Amino acid sequence: MALKRWILLFFCMLMGCLGCQAQVSSREFTLYGGYNYTRTGSGLEMNGFDVSGSASATDNIYVKADFKTGFKNAYGRDFHLFTYTAGPVYSFRAGKQVRPFAEVLVGGARFAGEGSGENAIAVQFGGGLDVNRTRWGLRVVQVDYLYTHFSGAGQNNLQISTGLLLHF
Repeated sequence: MALKRWILLFFCMLMGCLGCQAQVSSREFTLYGGYNYTRTGSGLEMNGFDVSGSASATDNIYVKADFKTGFKNAYGRDFHLFTYTAGPVYSFRAGKQVRPFAEVLVGGARFAGEGSGENAIAVQFGGGLDVNRTRWGLRVVQVDYLYTHFSGAGQNNLQISTGLLLHF
């Protein structure tokens, strides 16, 4: 009699694990890489790249880590802006292949010129449009407002990105 209970318990646990596996397999992880344009509050126009990774928490909500950088040579000096942020992304399912999204990300930023640099808090929010195929896709456009707080004052910046997506 005890053996039958153990077999039934094992069978129930196995079925439960298979159900969990089915839920996990519907989740996705996305890598993104592309071009990034940044216009700083002081008027510097910087070109760089954007790399991010996002994992789905539900069908519409993702958790994203984003790293952007911009470079500019102005006034005889090299300038760099690097942002590292993370937060939730809400994906609107407009269709199977087209996905508009909105995001709010919080983290840090580093602005550096030759020989000097400063770190600050960074908050970015915005959204964009992805067009997806089975394993890859195209981020048609992503537009973000980026707030930074360097040297005791706030800066309002604009970031525009486009690039390729890989889905796992």
